[in-house]
Amino acid sequence: MPDPKEGEPGWKDITEQYKPIVEELLGQATELFGQPTITGVQVRVTDFSEGPRTCFHNGIAYIRIPPGVSADQPVLKRQLAHEIVHVLSETRRTRGWKKASLLILRFTMATSTHHTLSTQTNRNTTRHSRR
Repeated sequence: MPDPKEGEPGWKDITEQYKPIVEELLGQATELFGQPTITGVQVRVTDFSEGPRTCFHNGIAYIRIPPGVSADQPVLKRQLAHEIVHVLSETRRTRGWKKASLLILRFTMATSTHHTLSTQTNRNTTRHSRR
């Protein structure tokens, strides 16, 4: 199924180029936060002027990265980490936006500093989810 934005000015599919980073981040995020709310979702990454954002269309998550970001590896990794949490939780369609925002912030910071989240973070997330 083609990307609904394919063919628009400035659109470029960069999925294959960044597949290893996406798979690494998906694995880390799944380990920290649990399985995706939507199973079997494919992830595609594009350079596109409507980024940064994640859109869902026909079972595919399209991560939109602003043009030029893919040239800056640390910024790209932080942006992908942020969008990966949206892929896992499809947060824009759930009521847990504040919790998801906290998870996004923690995961993005952890991946950008090359540290893993501590067990303290996991305990805090669990404690907050019970409220």
